[in-house]
Amino acid sequence: MDEGRHRNGVEQQEPVNPTAMPGQNPQGAPYQANGQNWQGMPYQANGQWKPGTDRKRMSTLAVGLLTGGLLLFSLCFILVGSVFVKYYMGQGKQTTRLQEESKQKTRESDFWAEDDIKPEAREEQPEEYEKDTEGIYGTVPSADYYAGLTDSINPTTDYNIIWKEYEFEDPDTQAVVYATYPQLEGDEIPNLERLNENLEAYAMDVAEFYEGYYLENMGENDYLTAEALVYVTYNDESTVSIVVSEYLEMSDACHRYLCCLNLDLINGIICWNTEVLEIDDAFLAEFRKQVALQNGWNMELSDRELYDYLNTEETLILYYTPVGLEVGINYLNDYNELVWVSATIKDYHKYAKAIG
Repeated sequence: MDEGRHRNGVEQQEPVNPTAMPGQNPQGAPYQANGQNWQGMPYQANGQWKPGTDRKRMSTLAVGLLTGGLLLFSLCFILVGSVFVKYYMGQGKQTTRLQEESKQKTRESDFWAEDDIKPEAREEQPEEYEKDTEGIYGTVPSADYYAGLTDSINPTTDYNIIWKEYEFEDPDTQAVVYATYPQLEGDEIPNLERLNENLEAYAMDVAEFYEGYYLENMGENDYLTAEALVYVTYNDESTVSIVVSEYLEMSDACHRYLCCLNLDLINGIICWNTEVLEIDDAFLAEFRKQVALQNGWNMELSDRELYDYLNTEETLILYYTPVGLEVGINYLNDYNELVWVSATIKDYHKYAKAIG
């Protein structure tokens, strides 16, 4: 899927598994360079890199290079603006994500129906690819690439999806805020009220940005257009994938960001996205290839940068569609604007961390 409007949800609550796939344990990790894990580099749950070698054995030069590299990387992200990070990368909010942990019921999502999944060895691929002009882009299983964003709602489930809308305009501050979000209705979904609170909170992040930052920092000629559009990209009796597409335009910046919420309806939790896939060399190679084939872009990001992006909850894009699993990253472009890119991974089962 090509770069789209930027989405950002309210800061991640600290659920049992905010982004885990059907039946997985969440481990919210702080910001990393839009990417997702390989090269045998150990990472802590908070997303910070933890060298596996003894620091005492590193030369002074090596330490300097490592420290400088990490500082440069951090600086790069800070340039986007601490404000945007706070309100759009999940560091300034506390949503009500579910804390219930322990025993989880077995999930039987259609996405995990494949048996005997075996990882495959990495195949060497050319470093660059041309866009696949013959591939079929669409929203049905037979398509090669997902062409969303769009709603793909299954009407035969035991629960219903209704839509809410929020709109606000303040001519005195030149601000316009608009948001849509879904709410679930059903008798068999645990923690339904709290799940719905989260769905609303993530979409209403744009309104919170207006109140929490724009009003306090606006200049005489500043303006704000903040929009959050929400899509239900896939749902069955046990899983709902929701994508919040956020767009933020001000006099000196324009950001587009996606925030993905994968709901486990059996246990009534939001799963951590970073707990779905095993990000290794093989996945990195496939992701690069699919981004190029689907979007015509051979990413300039290093493996380390891409790994970080894919292993950070706020920068990882991951949601289910009728076509397959859509995986992507929110990243900074050459203008220090937050944008996103994603690719369809049809054979995602072989990268799954666990099966519920």
